[in-house]
Amino acid sequence: MAHLGSRKIDDTLTFYVQSLKADGTVYDAASAPSYGVYEDETGTAIATGSMALLDDAGTIGFYSEQITLSTANGYENGKDYCIRITATVDSIATAMLHTFSVDQSVWSETTRTLSAATNITSTGGTITVATGAVTVGTNNDKTGYSLTTGGIGVGAFASGAITADAIATDAIGSAEFSQAAADKVWSTAARTVTAATNITSTGAAVPITAGGLVSADVTAISTDTTAADNIEAIFKNSPTGAAVKFTKVTIAGNGEAAGALEITNGASGAAVQITGGASAEAVKLLGNGAGAGMTITGGATGSGLVIAAGTSGSGHGLDTTGNGTGAGWKSTGGATGHGCNLKGGATSGYGFAAEAQGSNSDGFKAKGAGTGAGFKAEGGGSGGVGFHGLGTTGASGNPGIKAEGSPGVAGGHGMVVVAGAASNGDGISVAGNGTGSGVATTGGATGHGVLATGGGTSGDGIKAVAPISGAGVEAIGGSLPDFKGSLGAIDTDTFAELGAVPAATSTLKDKLVWLFMLARNRITQTDSTQTLRNDANSGDVSTAALSDDATTFVRGEWGV
Repeated sequence: MAHLGSRKIDDTLTFYVQSLKADGTVYDAASAPSYGVYEDETGTAIATGSMALLDDAGTIGFYSEQITLSTANGYENGKDYCIRITATVDSIATAMLHTFSVDQSVWSETTRTLSAATNITSTGGTITVATGAVTVGTNNDKTGYSLTTGGIGVGAFASGAITADAIATDAIGSAEFSQAAADKVWSTAARTVTAATNITSTGAAVPITAGGLVSADVTAISTDTTAADNIEAIFKNSPTGAAVKFTKVTIAGNGEAAGALEITNGASGAAVQITGGASAEAVKLLGNGAGAGMTITGGATGSGLVIAAGTSGSGHGLDTTGNGTGAGWKSTGGATGHGCNLKGGATSGYGFAAEAQGSNSDGFKAKGAGTGAGFKAEGGGSGGVGFHGLGTTGASGNPGIKAEGSPGVAGGHGMVVVAGAASNGDGISVAGNGTGSGVATTGGATGHGVLATGGGTSGDGIKAVAPISGAGVEAIGGSLPDFKGSLGAIDTDTFAELGAVPAATSTLKDKLVWLFMLARNRITQTDSTQTLRNDANSGDVSTAALSDDATTFVRGEWGV
């Protein structure tokens, strides 16, 4: 029997056995030895199992096993244990015993010197730690503990040892500080403050002297009752307060990234409301050099600037006038944002109305650059017009829309109209009115009034659909010009021969090709069948039945 010593809870214990024959020679057991662990004189084993061969290739009959001495496995402090190992060796039943203890003999002495203090508790008196650090773990109950005077000295805490994360919310409150401690800070008559933030007074006014982070102008305002009231009215925004009048206000930026003046509106009210006089501008903005008179940037969904015309009369919401070569209004779109987004009213109001003045002035002029359009109009919803041009009423020769291509530039179109990518939206939808044409085009000396080119696959250059009693295309005063539609260019396009007889409702193209094949291809005939061969004479295209009753010869329908 071997004693394996005294162990602690949660230790792992490894034990061994060597199986021997009766004559003392090593010999493998008939099967793996079994073991049972008994506590003191308890008649039932608290753990059982089988051992395994160790180094089977280099040894004979050498077995080992490892167990964990945890409370979950039934082990307790202050108890003795016996391991009984049984095996059958050379047909003889044998047994071997090992013993060990689990106790607290290490802590039975009054004083111990510890190299590492971990989870130290006491069932009796006070534990005194002479030197070294004491770390408080999850049990933070400090009841009954106190620090003597000078217990925490200068340098006791390293830099950054106490942070906001280390102190729980409200761990240090008013109860932890006496009024005397606060009086020590504020009892002095004059205090020098390096940063004035949220300074209030429960008694008299707090005087602020000029200098430092406070502008000298504050002193002047504090002694000027009218100026002080005006400033207070601006920021206090009293609903019933009198209007504040300024003869002149100058606001200049100081070179920093932030603006000289930043105004943010409330939940639903305007931050600033400015009303012009009878004939004078309420606000006049003048750029300086390359600087803009005003830069306005919209928010995520809010508009940077909202301008509405007067509720009555004919006053404009925005009136701009160019000066010299400068534009009265210039807007540049962003990568995907519009430079100007104009929307018409719910009934008849235009989002943008342009009216020419004089004989040579254009109400609206748009000039494209590169592949960008000078003007792009998209219709909305069902029947929504993207752009509505209306000529001068009763005047001859004043078009509602005039589009001219760039002079001397090949491919520079005066107007490009593209139908919507989806649905059935037309690029241009025109309708005549009375005796007026929906579209009236006149060719020049060598230029076409209308040049229509079909798409590369199935798009028509011009598609004319006749109504019930009208013509789709009507030519007056001459023959129909060279018309290139779904057949393509008749003098250049080619068509493959058919593989079967076309249906009665097939296209004109297929019918023409069939007639050509009947006139050109090889035809064979018997007394009962006529056969049309293909161009290569390698197969039949179609057949027709033949019959003759001595009175009537009949060629049947092809393909039947």
